[in-house]
Amino acid sequence: MKKIIALILIVALAGVVFAACGETAGPGGDTDVNAPRDPATPAGNGETEAPEEQIITHGVPLTTDFDGHEFRILNTLQADHLYMNMMMEPIDEEITGEIINDAAYRRSVEIQERFNAQITEVRVPSGSRDAQFRRSALAGDNAFDIASLSFGEAFRAAQEGLIYDINQLLYVDLDAPWWDQNARSSLSIQNRVFFLPGAYEISNFDMTRIIIFNRDLVEDYHLADCLYTLVLEGRWTMDRFFEMASQVSEDLNGDGIFDHRDKFGAGTTADHVVFGSFMMGSGEQMVRKDHDDIPYFAAGNERFINVFQYMVENFFAGDFFFNPRNVAGTEGWLQNMFSESRLLFWNITFNRIPGLRGMEADFGILPIPKFDEMQENYYNESGAGRVAVVPVSVFDAQRSGAFLELYSYWGWREVVPAYKELSLQTRFARSAESALMVDIIDQSRVYDLGRLFWAADAWDPFVTLFGARRPDVTSVLDRHSDRVGRAIEATMDRFEDTFH
Repeated sequence: MKKIIALILIVALAGVVFAACGETAGPGGDTDVNAPRDPATPAGNGETEAPEEQIITHGVPLTTDFDGHEFRILNTLQADHLYMNMMMEPIDEEITGEIINDAAYRRSVEIQERFNAQITEVRVPSGSRDAQFRRSALAGDNAFDIASLSFGEAFRAAQEGLIYDINQLLYVDLDAPWWDQNARSSLSIQNRVFFLPGAYEISNFDMTRIIIFNRDLVEDYHLADCLYTLVLEGRWTMDRFFEMASQVSEDLNGDGIFDHRDKFGAGTTADHVVFGSFMMGSGEQMVRKDHDDIPYFAAGNERFINVFQYMVENFFAGDFFFNPRNVAGTEGWLQNMFSESRLLFWNITFNRIPGLRGMEADFGILPIPKFDEMQENYYNESGAGRVAVVPVSVFDAQRSGAFLELYSYWGWREVVPAYKELSLQTRFARSAESALMVDIIDQSRVYDLGRLFWAADAWDPFVTLFGARRPDVTSVLDRHSDRVGRAIEATMDRFEDTFH
């Protein structure tokens, strides 16, 4: 269904993009952010939905009354995160004029008033969150109705039987568009879904890896008539990326050293960012699942090896790639370079874009390029934010499930559109064309179990090899394949012990 929606969106808007390429919209684009919106049509997804009553009643009945119940949500201090951890409560408990906060506030008020509920968010430092959750779950003290955990924390809790399989929550409709369907197929274990990103929060969207490009440099170097056309026609490939990026390289101060004072065709903050973006952008993954939904190590195939060697050979061929490998000042360097039109392509996550709101040069957003034109889809790795879980210690799990479904639905109606359309698509990304790219990226977000849960053996050695500029990936495969297999088997044994 999501692919059909994306196709309809592309066909409908392709003409607009072709006409608009080369033109520059102002910081607000041509979109009137104050224009009224039909409440039955969530902004930014390009489709007309059924009336609200028809959507909600197949999940949570509109007649639901929580009888004033206080839903206690364990979450983390926003200050502990680089990304937007907007899960349950708004940052400010009133309308402030800040688009996303106001959307979150409306969501909370709507649910509290319509379903007779109270919402209390318990925010704790990230270092104590997991311990506090585990104490409560093991003690059975009903301290929290829902907890927001990291992927690793949630995976560990699932193995120990501390959280519910969402399939057991009667009011949660995992087929609904407010649940991340790509994550659903990736994160299930033996057909159990213990946690799943959804519209109840936006951290996983905020952490999705993308490419942003400086339009002034594209025009100055005559690199392409329209990058968006390449994306829509399926011709935005790694060959195209390297062809353009390799043309932008200049030692501006003539000191013979290429550093943050010079001009580059591509840049990123760390090896794992670019490796994960492009490896997963090619459609390859470290860990996949078999027909029984059991994970297995999948990195040893011929295409994976070819992609890895291609990445090493192309990223490090010349002086166009700026990769200071996460040294002090990296973020500021890249932001300055991009803002000053000294960086063509920046491989980042969405959460960095607000820092560019004062940039004078225009920029756009692109998905990670395909490996080649034979590849059917674009893929954009999520760097992983937070996921909601229902503790086994909660006294009424179905009530918690109903609440989570409502929060996801109203997040899909209010918060996600505010984040996507009103912020990224107009206020920051500056053009209607980039708005379409944001929707395409949203449809193509992917998650790799190898990076999320078995990184030490299934992920880190390959990142290290890439950073060392060594293409001999078979040597790492030989050393680590059995080790990854044993780690996965041990994890599956723990699931077996817990659920059988």
